[in-house]
This record gives sequence, C-alpha cells and structure tokens, in this order.
Amino acid sequence: MMQAGVTEHDIQYDDGAAESGSKQQQQQPNRVHVDRKRKRKIVTTLVAVELDKQHLCASMMSIIMAKPAGGPSERDQHAGMDED
Repeated sequence: MMQAGVTEHDIQYDDGAAESGSKQQQQQPNRVHVDRKRKRKIVTTLVAVELDKQHLCASMMSIIMAKPAGGPSERDQHAGMDED
C-alpha cells in the first residue's frame, strides 16, 4: 500500500510534523489565555487602586468638613489649658 518513493521514515516524519503543528496551535490559545488573564489582573489592580484613592479622598473630605472653619484648633485649645 505504500506509494513509490515514499518510505516509512517519510510517513513518520510527516506524522511528526502534523503533531508538532497541532501542538503549536494548542500553545497559542494558552498564550492568549495567559495574556488575557494578565490584562484582567492589571485592570483589577487599577480599579482597586482607584477605589482606594476615592475612599481616601472621601475620608479626607469628611475630616476637613468636620473641623469648624476659622475656629481654634485642638492644639490651640490645649495650649490655652496649659497656661491656667
């Protein structure tokens, strides 16, 4: 059933080439998957940093708004108590 000029070595080589080609095709989706996973992780980190930044700004604003404007600071009040 073998064709003239084709040896078993050629057949095995062709099978090996086909297998290696399929392995390369399998590796590319894995690489794409890893790249997508890496991008997703970066985006998740950026979102977390932005949320932390917003939380920090909100905390600072609540502290600023809680202090009376133009009134004596705590340090000034304590300094006045020491003079008595």
